Amino acid sequence: MIYADYYYSNNYHGTKLTADNYSYYAAKASRYIDLLTFGRATTYDDATGAIKSACCALAETFAAHDNSYGKTSERVGDLSVTYAALNDRARELKSVIVAYLAHTGLLFAGDEHD
Repeated sequence: MIYADYYYSNNYHGTKLTADNYSYYAAKASRYIDLLTFGRATTYDDATGAIKSACCALAETFAAHDNSYGKTSERVGDLSVTYAALNDRARELKSVIVAYLAHTGLLFAGDEHD
């Protein structure tokens, strides 16, 4: 399930992704949302658009990671390239989703009846 369609992404006002690559990154983002919300996002009443916005922001983040090939810096003289550690990328993805979904309760790992 993709949480935000391309039309919504245009109203989201983030970095524009093309219609061709949006579906790929939105599907990837939606799977990540399902992972971190323990599948509860599928039944959540998204009246505020938090899940849709999280989907768009994550799609942009995944696209940016793919476009940079993980490079964080590059120097031409004496050729030096620095790549981000996987932990840094995972931390960035988690911070994006927390920014949008922290207030929803969807990220809570425990039993809601505790």
